[in-house]
Amino acid sequence: MKTPSLIRFLALGFAISVAGGSPSAWASDHADPLVLNPLNPPKEREPRITDLHVFLDSDALPPDAAGKRPTPQALIISFCVFPSIPPLARADEPSGPGIVTLPLPHGPLAGSAPYQLPKFDLVPYTYRIFLDLHAKLSFENAGDRDRYGGTVLTPGDITPEVMLEFHLKNDATIGSHTFSGFDRESVPQIKLTSGVFDDPFIFPRFFRTNVVGMVVSIPLHCFPAGQREFLVWATASRDGKEIDHVGRSQRTQLPRFDYLNTLPPNEHVAAINRHHEQPSLGWDLMRTFLSPLFARRPYDAAPDVLIFRFGDGLETKFPNGRKLTDDVAAIIKETGDTQLWEAANTDDTRYPRSTLNDGDFEMQNGQRVEVSRKPFGSTFPYLASPWTKDEVEAYPLPFPGLGRPNLANSSWHTLWLAEFALIAVLVLALCLTVRGTLTRVFFVLVALGAFWMLQSVAAPNLTARDPGGMDQPARKLRAVALGGGLVVLLGFGLVYALGRRRGFRLSPPPYLYPEDREGPIDDDSYSVGASYQEIHDAVFAKPYYKVWGAPDEAPLPLYRQSVARMLRGLFRIGVNVAMFTAAQRTLRSRADLRWGPDRKGFRRLVHPVGVCLSGRWEIDDSVAGTAYTGYFAKGQVGRVIARYSLGGNDPRSGHNRSHGLIGKIFPMADSADGMTPRAHFVTQEDLGGTLTNSIIEVLLTNSPPVTFLKRGSGLFAFLVVVVSLFRADRQPAERQLYEVAELGERRDRPTSCPRFMRLRIAGLQPPQEKRQIDFREEILDLIYDREEIGAKRELVLDIEVSEKGWRTIFQRIKGQEWMRIGCLTFDQAVASYNGDFVIHFHHPVWRKNRNDPGSVARKDLRA
Repeated sequence: MKTPSLIRFLALGFAISVAGGSPSAWASDHADPLVLNPLNPPKEREPRITDLHVFLDSDALPPDAAGKRPTPQALIISFCVFPSIPPLARADEPSGPGIVTLPLPHGPLAGSAPYQLPKFDLVPYTYRIFLDLHAKLSFENAGDRDRYGGTVLTPGDITPEVMLEFHLKNDATIGSHTFSGFDRESVPQIKLTSGVFDDPFIFPRFFRTNVVGMVVSIPLHCFPAGQREFLVWATASRDGKEIDHVGRSQRTQLPRFDYLNTLPPNEHVAAINRHHEQPSLGWDLMRTFLSPLFARRPYDAAPDVLIFRFGDGLETKFPNGRKLTDDVAAIIKETGDTQLWEAANTDDTRYPRSTLNDGDFEMQNGQRVEVSRKPFGSTFPYLASPWTKDEVEAYPLPFPGLGRPNLANSSWHTLWLAEFALIAVLVLALCLTVRGTLTRVFFVLVALGAFWMLQSVAAPNLTARDPGGMDQPARKLRAVALGGGLVVLLGFGLVYALGRRRGFRLSPPPYLYPEDREGPIDDDSYSVGASYQEIHDAVFAKPYYKVWGAPDEAPLPLYRQSVARMLRGLFRIGVNVAMFTAAQRTLRSRADLRWGPDRKGFRRLVHPVGVCLSGRWEIDDSVAGTAYTGYFAKGQVGRVIARYSLGGNDPRSGHNRSHGLIGKIFPMADSADGMTPRAHFVTQEDLGGTLTNSIIEVLLTNSPPVTFLKRGSGLFAFLVVVVSLFRADRQPAERQLYEVAELGERRDRPTSCPRFMRLRIAGLQPPQEKRQIDFREEILDLIYDREEIGAKRELVLDIEVSEKGWRTIFQRIKGQEWMRIGCLTFDQAVASYNGDFVIHFHHPVWRKNRNDPGSVARKDLRA
């Protein structure tokens, strides 16, 4: 059975896109007939490299009667960038910014006129020409001599001894330049110019187009005496990063050498060998199934530099240097690489093809004669003047304008129709399957957006001369790929929607944990004001083990945070997002135990795993300089039930994680009426997480710093939490301590609480060795001995406070002055189901004045 043509097309497009996914996807040289990455092509107006020519000034002069040329005086280097600049249009003004005066076509219009240069963006780019004057060369190997101009014997020793650096203005003139490798007296003798010129490349696709050219004339006496051999190459860089390289013509623009564009020449041979001896899977597939483009040739292991030597009757002829008139396509074809030759004969419908710059054929005296519409000059700067629209009208292109390789209009229309129909059918099926009106509207909007995007696929093909014609095929292929991806996503969505609607699923869900109880439920009110003992008994019931650390005990369970679970209800009309509801519940509900009707509790969206602890809250009898009230007052002692939990999904030490400790403080005796008051405090380390090897190193504070990027792959989930907390209250990063300062105080008496509180483990040194231990195991190990019943030690945390400090715009806390006022001592701990699913901690709402109950910032949170 034959593979359908559409599948073959998409497979080829995928293969080529993988090839183009290399770090050098920016790079592209002049006559590049391919788009290496069709989904991310080089932009049509990018100032990338086109040509590098190296010749002697005498090569541009005609020979004398004896056939000899004058003695050379200078080395000429022409470096061109910015391909396919269209012909220049007449300017409205005779002079001004970006206006140049150019000759008109010969004949009745002879003369000159002002023309407007296009708008360039050349300033961010740096162009450099390099010369190595002492490379070890050999000219014995005939194959290397014909292909590369010679053999570089030690390619790893290639050194840029001379550098010519250029920065251009946006009108293509020289902005600044730096010449290094010459003595001080030689530099002023070097001639330099830049501007817009005719494209000098002898290739039909670029006839009647222009380039930006930089031309340098270096007197030969500026080089060391007797210098006759040169290695030359050039690069383009942006923001200090090399994006393009050129040496010998038709090297780095070939698909099999694309990766050389960002490497210096002394690394080229090693890279070529490495790339073919240890290929990636994608490259191996391409060199096997697309061998004409990607397979290695036996002669490939050579650095991409241009070799030039003169003297002893040596002629400047490519690849020994490169004159403006050299027919590169024909010369390279004879030595093995035929792509340029084939493309030249495909583009030019005439036979034989033209070998002159912008060549045409005319009948003169009954003979068919080839003429150049843009002959090169015999004096500096040698390049021809740029093409103008007037000239193109006088000398139109003798064959159709050409764009990049492109599918036929009928083929593009077939692809458009197929994807249009598939998207329409899938969206219609989804609208009939899903229940929510908002979800249906969402899919309809997706379909409309896809149809708008696919319009470009059905658009008629453009030529290279049309605006956008050069990169239109890539834009169409990118739209087709995106449309295909959308079809796949809609297909998966339909399968999922049918599963939810019709009752079948790919796998049965493990309904082990309660869901959809993030908001207040009726059962919450039953546990408001539960006694200390009731809460204590609840959290210490249903532990995950019978005896801590026994060899037959299962590992502690790990419940992960999930963005999908946080955003449950996002597409349901009239139902709030789960994370928003949970944030509101922590502020409004004062339930201590959220059992639910099935006694299974609720699934926490954040901090889902933890250890519950019980112990004492103790403030020292004498603390200088404090006048705090409630359970911050001197000598106060209370009972505590707390939960030490994890923000994130990796509980192990040595990994980025964010610990939190939240607690309930009770008086030492219950009230006679059964309504024992309690106060809540909330502390956490950096909300983004920190890298600690032990919980002994952890610093917990009620106003932690926030380092977003530390969350890594969990950043999106963290942002959902932050947005939810902002939506629920005014200040999500700081939890005030006024409940502790008001515990036990009369309501009509003023209270005083510190702004900042910090908790840290006291009297213990963190382990020196690196470990990967679950924080819950570490806490239990600090209080219990494994395989033994009963606590053996106490876990003590110092209580420190500060009145001073401020939060910076980057969410750092500065200026705190910590003072120890007491300790928090835990003598019991448990990792239990009820500790993870049942116990609930109220979060104090934000007050404008922490000591004023009437200053709650949000009206909807005021009691």
